[in-house]
Amino acid sequence: MSISERDGSFDQVAFKDFRPRLTRVLHAVGLATHTKSVSELISANERNFGWGSVVRCSLTGWDKKNGVFSGESGKVLPAFKDLEMGPVVSNCFDQFLSVLPPRVKIVVLLGNSDDYVEKMSYLVRTRYLTDFSAPPSYERIAYHAGGRLWVHVGHPSRGNGYLMAFLEGDPDVGQGRKREIAKQAIRNALDATS
Repeated sequence: MSISERDGSFDQVAFKDFRPRLTRVLHAVGLATHTKSVSELISANERNFGWGSVVRCSLTGWDKKNGVFSGESGKVLPAFKDLEMGPVVSNCFDQFLSVLPPRVKIVVLLGNSDDYVEKMSYLVRTRYLTDFSAPPSYERIAYHAGGRLWVHVGHPSRGNGYLMAFLEGDPDVGQGRKREIAKQAIRNALDATS
């Protein structure tokens, strides 16, 4: 075990358990295609890709049936509106996503369930009231705010039963359609900055 693994440095810990799937998700939408693994990009020295976990990966919700906290979508999403947890979500967003460096042109949000997209786009919209637009062609999967593109992709966790549909599904329906919308929005954003 390296020193960085023992001390929990971000380079070794971030997305540790699902980096291969995260690589596939990014490649599916046209990002990081020059790499074999996102591990090459998760480094304090990396200058083109930034990483962080704000809401989903750091928040759990109460599972009444099993009497434990859980990171499952069905347990996490209600926490957005919970009287105690709602402010935590908003504070995380405000601290980590409301003031981004001007160089940031695309924010990729891991998770594209309809409920998650609705809740995250609401947070973004309320933070960027005068600079928010959601082109109808992006079908809520992507929107513009704060001078950058915000785009939802399939979450690469093992618990996402829709990941293969996102990666390989029919481009005209469901998760495959969400992939294609995300890919087109990213392509448009990259073309606009080049």
